[in-house]
Amino acid sequence: MRWRVWFATIFAALSLAGCSRALPETDLAALAVEARMILSVATDEFPVITAMKAESVATKPDGVYITIGRQFVEEWGFFVPRDPAFVAPEGGDPRFELLEHGVYRYDIAG
Repeated sequence: MRWRVWFATIFAALSLAGCSRALPETDLAALAVEARMILSVATDEFPVITAMKAESVATKPDGVYITIGRQFVEEWGFFVPRDPAFVAPEGGDPRFELLEHGVYRYDIAG
């Protein structure tokens, strides 16, 4: 019986550990520069973005989405808008949180 409790505890701990929605620590100023270079197609070398091991990088009409993680229909990562005067809509999906240097954290709840 004890092994069942032990197994259930370990399984629960590992399951919760895989659910981290933390963004990697990175140089946000350099990330902003590289994302803007993606928008202008100025280069194809992006050491900061490459070092983060992003799941995907997508350019969309409003800016660059650097996806760090996905879980079912949820998604999160960094967002750098095309327009420096970007104002994040309140209460929307995706939800944006300004970090610094014009870099936002985005979360899509699905």
